[in-house]
Amino acid sequence: DEDLQELQQQALGTSQETTSAIQSCLRVAEGMRHEATQTIVQLHEQGQQIRRTHESALVLEQELNKGEKLLASLGGIFSRPWRPKRGQELSGPLDFHHVHAAAHPDRKEFFEGNGAAPKSSSSPPQHASTFQSHVQDERAKQDEALSSLSSVLDQLKEMSATMGDELGRQNESLSRLHGDVSELEFRVKNANQREHQLL
Repeated sequence: DEDLQELQQQALGTSQETTSAIQSCLRVAEGMRHEATQTIVQLHEQGQQIRRTHESALVLEQELNKGEKLLASLGGIFSRPWRPKRGQELSGPLDFHHVHAAAHPDRKEFFEGNGAAPKSSSSPPQHASTFQSHVQDERAKQDEALSSLSSVLDQLKEMSATMGDELGRQNESLSRLHGDVSELEFRVKNANQREHQLL
């Protein structure tokens, strides 16, 4: 009986260690989910800032159009006719209608954890029926923690795909913004040359 109880205690201790290890993995995964959520929110805000910057560039183009018309009308018979030089039409900000659901910061499952599984009992078994009960309890805790861990890992996979999509859109947005800003810079430089000629 003593040997059997000792083996049972060792088996239960190993089961409790396994439960503790799974719960520790779950806590780490939930921490990663929290950090990923904050990253998605920041990426979303960064994308909005890029769009606002590009919209400001379009407002600048409207003002530049007015200035170019004014410069073209100045000079009269004392200067050659002037037409503003233009390279290409502005593309404007990237317009994407489909935004992945995970990019929305109000998705509760990205902020709320499933909670760690209950702590395992450390009391040693007194007899065979109690041992079986403790083992079943530990298995139930492990199953619950593994289910929660699987759910969190699925969410992390989805969030990772969302961040990749958002970064891809922002790279394209920045490329379009760079092209439009370069075009505006070229036109402003040309308009400045016309102004110096008139002066």
